Amino acid sequence: MGSVSRSRSWWGSHVTRKLQARLSCSTSCTQVAACDHVGTTGSDLRGGRRGGRGRSPSEEFDRAVWLDCTAVCALRLGQPDQAGTRFREALEATPNEWIPRRVFSTIGLATALTDSGDLEAALELSDSLVPQLQTVQSRELTEHFVSYLRTGLLAKYPGHPHGQALLAEATLTSKQL
Repeated sequence: MGSVSRSRSWWGSHVTRKLQARLSCSTSCTQVAACDHVGTTGSDLRGGRRGGRGRSPSEEFDRAVWLDCTAVCALRLGQPDQAGTRFREALEATPNEWIPRRVFSTIGLATALTDSGDLEAALELSDSLVPQLQTVQSRELTEHFVSYLRTGLLAKYPGHPHGQALLAEATLTSKQL
């Protein structure tokens, strides 16, 4: 039992660090008129240094983080279709075993789908997140999902019964953590 709670504690701090990194990226992207790396593909970085500065990702996790960060930038710049593409690429670059990381990117993809007006796809994706959140048992991820439902999905589609049901289930999950 002790190893399980230590594992949850590690994942919680891991997710918190990733949330902070994501927020840092999105903040820096909103501070400039355009985010110069939003249109860049991951393959542009594999060959070496971009523009002669910075380091290129050398591991799949680095690439996944980079793709996730560009997706957040695209969302902040009002480019939900571009964000959706980048979140999908981030999910493809993230190993299946890294469930919390995948959940985080999936919430981002659901946000991009909602912002682009694809309600059915956003709801389908959100449905798939609830059991994953119950498995991971991360308060931070569950609250992030609840926030997306409140400020994203239900803000754009207020009173939608499926969205309301998801919110109720996610809120209950959050209270049980």
